[in-house]
This record gives sequence, C-alpha cells and structure tokens, in this order.
Amino acid sequence: MSDTINRREAVMTLAAAGIVALASSEPCFALQFNKDVSKDEAKKLGVAIRSNRDGDNGIKVWIEFEPKGDLKKFTQVIVAIGPSGKRMVCAPLMTSHPTPESVSAHFSTDAANLSASVLTIVVQDAARTRIGYQFKVQDFLEIEKSR
Repeated sequence: MSDTINRREAVMTLAAAGIVALASSEPCFALQFNKDVSKDEAKKLGVAIRSNRDGDNGIKVWIEFEPKGDLKKFTQVIVAIGPSGKRMVCAPLMTSHPTPESVSAHFSTDAANLSASVLTIVVQDAARTRIGYQFKVQDFLEIEKSR
C-alpha cells in the first residue's frame, strides 16, 4: 500500500510542477496572415525583385525594399522553394543594408525551381500577429530569359 501512496504522491507532485510551469510561462502564440502581392502592389510597397545567372545552372534572386510604410516593422525575409504543401526549402534569409534606407536579401537556386519559389517579407503587425507579404518569383521575373 505504501508503494501506491508513494506513486500517487509522485504523480501529484509532477502534475503540480507541470501546472506551475504552464501557469508561470508566458504564452508565445503568434498568428501570421499571408498576403500574395502583385507587381502593382509591389511597386506601391517599394519592393524590387531581380535576378542574374549564378554559375552554369543557377540563378541568384534578390529582393530589395525600403523598410517604411507597411514594411516599416519588417522582421525577416523568408524563401520557400517547392510546391505548396511539399516545400523542399523554407528558411529565413540573411538581410543586408546596401544603403541606410534599404534592405536586401538574396538566394540562389537551379533555374527549374524559380516557378515554385516564394519570397516573403514578414512584418510584425501587433504583439502577436504578423503579416507575410508573399512574392511569387515567377510573377516578377522573366524565367525563360534567366535560364
């Protein structure tokens, strides 16, 4: 009987510790709304996307923008490569500041992947919400000329 009581006490102690840990931790739930951006909307946002050859088969793609207006509170730029639901790559890109007023990021891939590539500028909209401005690379580049 004492083994049963000791097990019960151990379970109750672990349960109490779990409840305290959950109650004392700060919730970190965040919601991101993604919005597809057209060429016209990109111009209004001040976003430019360009490319050039990168080696024999590769293409280097840049996104450049000024962090102002809707993009003022940007947090990161993300690249996703592959069809939706079957992404091969989804990763944040390192950003740089070619000028004090601009932000730039780039990635390289095989030209065959450009039609399934998406760049997303993530903006902190509120404490727990973000907006992802999504740019389908194929809509902004002439892919056949890039190959």
